[in-house]
Amino acid sequence: MKRDWDLVREILIRVEELSSVKDCVRPNEFEEYDEDIVSYHMYLLEQANLVEGPIKKHHNAGIMALLFNLTWQGHEFLDSVRNDGVWNKLKTTASEKGISMPFEVIKASAVAIIKGLLV
Repeated sequence: MKRDWDLVREILIRVEELSSVKDCVRPNEFEEYDEDIVSYHMYLLEQANLVEGPIKKHHNAGIMALLFNLTWQGHEFLDSVRNDGVWNKLKTTASEKGISMPFEVIKASAVAIIKGLLV
């Protein structure tokens, strides 16, 4: 299964928008995506230490995931890609150059774009 950076960003945004630590984000809340794909991406985010929540991987039943909050690293990454202009510039540049961008490159590139906007 391929990593979908738009979905990653959307999950992080929705987790941050939770109004209480008692609330959670569930895989079935993303109408535009298949629930299994969302569960997989939630699992990836937990592996990357960007979110917290109970995630169980069952070989026969798939991945069961609930997300309660972002970690410090999750907030930092989301802050770097939250702005639609920054996000779209990253995606356009990657597409024009025909490259895929790993996590660290996305974060560093987004920070560089933001720094350029502040100068």
